[in-house]
Amino acid sequence: MPTGRFRFSAACLDGHVYVAGGYATYADGDSGACLATVDRYDVTGKTWASAGTVAPLAIARGDLALAASAGKLYAFGGYGYEYPYPDPAAAAVEVFDPATSAWATAASMPNGGKGDIQAVEMDGVIYVPGGWNGGAFSDELVAYDAAGDSWKTLASMQAPRVRAGRTRALTLTLALIPTSSPLDPNPGA
Repeated sequence: MPTGRFRFSAACLDGHVYVAGGYATYADGDSGACLATVDRYDVTGKTWASAGTVAPLAIARGDLALAASAGKLYAFGGYGYEYPYPDPAAAAVEVFDPATSAWATAASMPNGGKGDIQAVEMDGVIYVPGGWNGGAFSDELVAYDAAGDSWKTLASMQAPRVRAGRTRALTLTLALIPTSSPLDPNPGA
């Protein structure tokens, strides 16, 4: 990967893996010095695009979530240049269109947004469970309708979650299993 980073997010779109945001070092993460860069891996060609090939996020941030839907890539929340909370990155949503190679602003996350999140797409709806909203861990489950550029707050989860893992192959139910669950495939991770 051209850009060293941690506490980033990644998503697959059209035979590519996109890796965005994060922090260059642990100290940068603690101080809020975020990355806006986006790297792209071509799965078929087994190569990384040169640094700077993909347009950067408009708002540098880490601990964000990426998800793909209907041929576009979406970046949700995270922590940005005004870390700690309140932080405009927490509610920010950007959408990347590979056809134009540009990011655009989308409807902000509800309730001030959040960081330490993941996202999963199912049938054109992107779900973002849990997270950290600046004052507490969240039990909130929100759903983004990519076609309508709109948000809906769904029923609260049974307990707060942060960095609730995700997968495309399994159902949303598994993505919401707490790390303390006996069903967790990586206990203690």
